[in-house]
Amino acid sequence: MLVLWENAPQTVGSLETRPLLQSRTLTRLLKRMEAALLVSRNRDPTHERHLLVTLTDAGRRLKDTARNAAQTMSATLRPEGIDHLRESVRVPVAILALPVESGRPRDARLPS
Repeated sequence: MLVLWENAPQTVGSLETRPLLQSRTLTRLLKRMEAALLVSRNRDPTHERHLLVTLTDAGRRLKDTARNAAQTMSATLRPEGIDHLRESVRVPVAILALPVESGRPRDARLPS
């Protein structure tokens, strides 16, 4: 998401050039983000061989949510809060690990 927030739309090929994004990993990640309605993937009308990844409105809104969360955590998180943070992220991480069924991860909840 960070890469797309910096510059969207981008081709899948340009995303694959980023560190830590191997083709197989990226494909699974994009499918999950698309199933969660955060991005859309469509053929580039000017170059049929390119697949463009574009942020949806929900994907753009998520940037503000992430920014607010990071600011809040940096301002208020104390060492004793790390365990609480770790517990808080277990559910979202588990949702991302679920197999995609019928175009959406099971029990996925989108930010409103």
